[in-house]
Amino acid sequence: MSSSSPKPLLFNAHQQALLDAWADIYVQAHIAELLAIPLSSFLTAPRHFLDLAGQDTALTAIANGHRPLLPAQVAASQRIWNSWGNQGGATHDE
Repeated sequence: MSSSSPKPLLFNAHQQALLDAWADIYVQAHIAELLAIPLSSFLTAPRHFLDLAGQDTALTAIANGHRPLLPAQVAASQRIWNSWGNQGGATHDE
């Protein structure tokens, strides 16, 4: 029985930059905390998981030099949108 090391994954420069960028977004947007999913799952559909986590503004925030919402801010935002929706006000999708 021979024990061999797993073969390292090789990424070109573009793939590495893309992976690093999405990994940073995953961390900055607190996706693991908000959704309890691993990075590998997030990477299958990052925009979907950002929306699901209430972090749909994360990409814009980061692009403008700001941090995404903290988990408590996400919860407060969701409560506000739900409250407005229950009162017949605007919905978050408008």
